[in-house]
Amino acid sequence: MNVYIGIDPGLSGGFAFLGSGPTTIWHLASMPVIKAKTEGKKTTRRMFDTQAVLKVFDEGIAAVTGGNETGEVHVCVERPPTVIAGKPISPSSVASMFHAVGVLTGIALARGYGFREVVAAAWKALVLKGIDKSKSNTVLYVKQRFPVTVSALEAVNADLRSGLADAACIAEYAARTMALTGEVAL
Repeated sequence: MNVYIGIDPGLSGGFAFLGSGPTTIWHLASMPVIKAKTEGKKTTRRMFDTQAVLKVFDEGIAAVTGGNETGEVHVCVERPPTVIAGKPISPSSVASMFHAVGVLTGIALARGYGFREVVAAAWKALVLKGIDKSKSNTVLYVKQRFPVTVSALEAVNADLRSGLADAACIAEYAARTMALTGEVAL
Protein backbone atom coordinates (compact mmCIF):
# COMPACT_ATOMS: atom_id res chain seq x y z
CA MET A 1 0.00 0.00 0.00
CA ASN A 2 1.29 3.44 -0.88
CA VAL A 3 1.27 6.13 1.79
CA TYR A 4 0.60 9.80 1.04
CA ILE A 5 1.68 12.26 3.72
CA GLY A 6 0.35 15.80 3.68
CA ILE A 7 2.12 18.33 5.88
CA ASP A 8 1.25 21.85 6.96
CA PRO A 9 4.67 22.97 8.29
CA GLY A 10 3.50 25.78 10.59
CA LEU A 11 3.78 25.54 14.37
CA SER A 12 0.00 25.02 14.42
CA GLY A 13 0.24 22.71 11.43
CA GLY A 14 0.18 18.97 11.25
CA PHE A 15 0.58 15.70 9.41
CA ALA A 16 -2.05 13.59 7.66
CA PHE A 17 -1.30 10.05 6.48
CA LEU A 18 -3.50 8.65 3.70
CA GLY A 19 -3.30 5.10 2.39
CA SER A 20 -3.80 4.16 -1.23
CA GLY A 21 -6.46 1.64 -0.26
CA PRO A 22 -9.83 2.95 0.83
CA THR A 23 -9.59 6.73 0.66
CA THR A 24 -9.54 7.58 4.31
CA ILE A 25 -7.10 9.42 6.50
CA TRP A 26 -5.54 6.75 8.63
CA HIS A 27 -3.53 8.97 10.97
CA LEU A 28 -3.41 12.63 11.97
CA ALA A 29 -0.71 14.24 14.11
CA SER A 30 -0.12 17.82 15.19
CA MET A 31 3.21 19.43 14.36
CA PRO A 32 5.62 18.53 17.17
CA VAL A 33 6.68 21.66 19.02
CA ILE A 34 8.68 22.40 22.12
CA LYS A 35 8.75 25.45 24.34
CA ALA A 36 12.18 27.00 24.64
CA LYS A 37 13.32 29.86 26.77
CA THR A 38 15.23 32.54 24.94
CA GLU A 39 18.55 33.22 26.64
CA GLY A 40 18.45 36.41 28.69
CA LYS A 41 14.65 36.69 28.52
CA LYS A 42 11.85 35.59 30.80
CA THR A 43 9.55 34.46 27.99
CA THR A 44 9.39 31.15 26.20
CA ARG A 45 8.55 30.54 22.57
CA ARG A 46 7.26 27.58 20.64
CA MET A 47 9.73 25.93 18.29
CA PHE A 48 9.62 23.08 15.78
CA ASP A 49 10.73 19.81 17.50
CA THR A 50 13.06 18.27 14.95
CA GLN A 51 13.66 15.01 16.83
CA ALA A 52 9.97 14.29 17.38
CA VAL A 53 9.25 14.52 13.63
CA LEU A 54 10.94 11.16 12.98
CA LYS A 55 8.59 9.51 15.47
CA VAL A 56 5.57 11.13 13.77
CA PHE A 57 6.69 9.73 10.40
CA ASP A 58 7.24 6.24 11.82
CA GLU A 59 3.95 6.15 13.75
CA GLY A 60 1.90 7.52 10.87
CA ILE A 61 3.34 5.15 8.28
CA ALA A 62 2.88 2.20 10.66
CA ALA A 63 -0.75 3.22 11.26
CA VAL A 64 -1.44 3.16 7.52
CA THR A 65 0.51 0.02 6.62
CA GLY A 66 -0.02 -1.98 9.79
CA GLY A 67 3.75 -2.06 10.18
CA ASN A 68 4.26 -3.72 6.77
CA GLU A 69 5.71 -0.92 4.67
CA THR A 70 5.56 -2.49 1.21
CA GLY A 71 4.52 0.37 -1.05
CA GLU A 72 5.93 3.78 -1.80
CA VAL A 73 5.79 6.74 0.55
CA HIS A 74 5.06 10.17 -0.93
CA VAL A 75 5.49 13.36 1.10
CA CYS A 76 3.88 16.64 0.11
CA VAL A 77 4.66 19.77 2.13
CA GLU A 78 3.00 23.14 1.82
CA ARG A 79 5.53 25.78 0.78
CA PRO A 80 5.48 28.51 3.43
CA PRO A 81 3.99 31.81 2.38
CA THR A 82 5.67 35.10 3.17
CA VAL A 83 2.44 37.12 2.87
CA ILE A 84 -1.10 36.27 3.95
CA ALA A 85 -4.06 38.42 2.90
CA GLY A 86 -1.66 41.11 1.70
CA LYS A 87 0.13 41.35 5.04
CA PRO A 88 3.72 40.19 5.54
CA ILE A 89 4.28 37.33 7.97
CA SER A 90 6.76 38.01 10.77
CA PRO A 91 10.35 37.06 9.88
CA SER A 92 10.56 34.66 12.84
CA SER A 93 7.43 32.79 11.66
CA VAL A 94 8.73 32.56 8.10
CA ALA A 95 12.11 31.34 9.38
CA SER A 96 10.44 28.70 11.57
CA MET A 97 8.33 27.37 8.68
CA PHE A 98 11.27 27.27 6.25
CA HIS A 99 13.36 25.48 8.89
CA ALA A 100 10.56 22.91 9.22
CA VAL A 101 10.36 22.46 5.44
CA GLY A 102 14.13 21.95 5.29
CA VAL A 103 14.04 19.27 7.98
CA LEU A 104 11.03 17.56 6.38
CA THR A 105 12.72 17.62 2.97
CA GLY A 106 15.87 16.09 4.42
CA ILE A 107 13.97 13.30 6.18
CA ALA A 108 11.90 12.47 3.10
CA LEU A 109 14.86 12.38 0.72
CA ALA A 110 17.15 10.52 3.14
CA ARG A 111 14.52 7.82 3.52
CA GLY A 112 13.94 7.58 -0.23
CA TYR A 113 10.39 8.93 -0.15
CA GLY A 114 8.85 10.78 -3.05
CA PHE A 115 8.79 14.48 -2.21
CA ARG A 116 7.04 17.59 -3.44
CA GLU A 117 6.41 21.11 -2.19
CA VAL A 118 3.11 22.71 -3.09
CA VAL A 119 1.81 26.24 -2.70
CA ALA A 120 -1.50 26.59 -0.88
CA ALA A 121 -3.25 27.98 -3.96
CA ALA A 122 -2.44 24.82 -5.95
CA TRP A 123 -3.72 22.25 -3.45
CA LYS A 124 -6.78 24.37 -2.67
CA ALA A 125 -7.63 24.74 -6.37
CA LEU A 126 -7.55 20.97 -6.90
CA VAL A 127 -8.94 19.62 -3.63
CA LEU A 128 -11.37 22.40 -2.69
CA LYS A 129 -12.59 23.08 -6.22
CA GLY A 130 -15.90 24.92 -6.07
CA ILE A 131 -15.73 25.41 -2.29
CA ASP A 132 -15.04 28.65 -0.44
CA LYS A 133 -11.41 28.37 0.73
CA SER A 134 -11.96 29.64 4.29
CA LYS A 135 -10.46 27.75 7.25
CA SER A 136 -13.87 26.71 8.56
CA ASN A 137 -14.92 25.35 5.15
CA THR A 138 -11.64 23.43 4.84
CA VAL A 139 -12.32 21.77 8.21
CA LEU A 140 -15.92 21.01 7.17
CA TYR A 141 -14.74 19.51 3.85
CA VAL A 142 -12.26 17.23 5.65
CA LYS A 143 -14.89 16.08 8.16
CA GLN A 144 -17.25 15.19 5.30
CA ARG A 145 -14.60 13.64 3.03
CA PHE A 146 -12.84 11.71 5.80
CA PRO A 147 -15.41 11.05 8.57
CA VAL A 148 -12.84 9.13 10.62
CA THR A 149 -11.08 12.46 11.29
CA VAL A 150 -14.01 14.09 13.11
CA SER A 151 -13.04 13.03 16.64
CA ALA A 152 -9.37 13.94 16.10
CA LEU A 153 -10.30 17.36 14.73
CA GLU A 154 -12.75 18.09 17.54
CA ALA A 155 -10.14 17.16 20.17
CA VAL A 156 -7.88 20.13 19.36
CA ASN A 157 -8.24 23.92 19.39
CA ALA A 158 -9.33 25.84 16.28
CA ASP A 159 -5.78 26.73 15.15
CA LEU A 160 -4.59 23.12 15.33
CA ARG A 161 -7.86 21.93 13.74
CA SER A 162 -7.21 24.15 10.74
CA GLY A 163 -3.61 22.92 10.43
CA LEU A 164 -4.69 19.27 10.56
CA ALA A 165 -7.46 19.91 8.02
CA ASP A 166 -4.95 21.59 5.69
CA ALA A 167 -2.61 18.60 6.11
CA ALA A 168 -5.46 16.23 5.20
CA CYS A 169 -6.18 18.24 2.04
CA ILE A 170 -2.48 18.26 1.16
CA ALA A 171 -2.39 14.45 1.58
CA GLU A 172 -5.36 14.19 -0.78
CA TYR A 173 -3.56 16.49 -3.22
CA ALA A 174 -0.50 14.21 -3.00
CA ALA A 175 -2.59 11.11 -3.64
CA ARG A 176 -4.19 12.70 -6.69
CA THR A 177 -0.98 14.11 -8.21
CA MET A 178 2.01 12.12 -6.99
CA ALA A 179 0.38 8.76 -7.68
CA LEU A 180 0.29 9.72 -11.32
CA THR A 181 3.95 10.67 -11.62
CA GLY A 182 5.91 9.00 -8.82
CA GLU A 183 8.42 11.80 -9.26
CA VAL A 184 10.39 13.85 -6.81
CA ALA A 185 9.44 17.41 -7.64
CA LEU A 186 11.16 20.17 -5.70
